[in-house]
Amino acid sequence: MGAEKEIKELLKKGYDFKNSVLGTTIGYREWNSGRSKEEIIQKWKFAEHGYARRQMTWFKGNHKINWFDIMKKDYQSRVESLVKQWYYLK
Repeated sequence: MGAEKEIKELLKKGYDFKNSVLGTTIGYREWNSGRSKEEIIQKWKFAEHGYARRQMTWFKGNHKINWFDIMKKDYQSRVESLVKQWYYLK
């Protein structure tokens, strides 16, 4: 909500799609396609989904990350235990 208005305001301030984040940021760059608002929103959704998938791929490849299932009852105590281990190791 409000993305179109925000982009119009940025364009009024002198930003453009060639020399600013408008041309490279997901959600902004889709507005420069000349498509209908519905097509822009659909393209934006696909771009966000692809970005989230790439992030998850990267995070899953990093074995230093500790994952917690927040649906399990003991997740908070597991987080606290890990934080205490980090704290006392320093």
